[in-house]
Amino acid sequence: MCDPVTLSITMAGLAAAQAGTQVMQEKEQQKMQIKAQENQAKAEIINYNFDQKNLENEMISNRDATENEFFESTIKNAEMRSTLASQASETGITGNTLAASDQALNALFGRESNVADRNYDILAQSGQSRSDAGYNSLTSTLNGLSGSVSGPGVLDSTLKIAAAGVGGYASGQSMSKNK
Repeated sequence: MCDPVTLSITMAGLAAAQAGTQVMQEKEQQKMQIKAQENQAKAEIINYNFDQKNLENEMISNRDATENEFFESTIKNAEMRSTLASQASETGITGNTLAASDQALNALFGRESNVADRNYDILAQSGQSRSDAGYNSLTSTLNGLSGSVSGPGVLDSTLKIAAAGVGGYASGQSMSKNK
């Protein structure tokens, strides 16, 4: 059989090796968790960018629709002015009556422009709110991911292996005394 010192050293070595293997497995698990979090963070950023691009396209579409509304209203106003001018010329209307009709057209055109502007402003504010909410959600998710993986530190690992070695040595001493 083995002498007590050799047995104790062998037991200490086996226990330390087993503890070292466990520490390595914990470290590997920690790396896998960190990699999974990195992948999740990348996916969240991609989704955020996709949502922001869709929102941007929607805002451009809303702006274009508002500009088209304004353009159509301008053309309609010009046509109405032209019609008013030709009818006034044909009927001999001048002075205050023509001015009042012109003012009525200006008021109508102004209301249409104001409604289009207000609608665009509402859509723009809604888009900005949605953009802000998306950003806040992204930062909250990313903050929740960062730093949440814990694993064995260097000191913990060293102490675990040393304690296992000492325990193994003590077991070897105990076994050799019991013989």
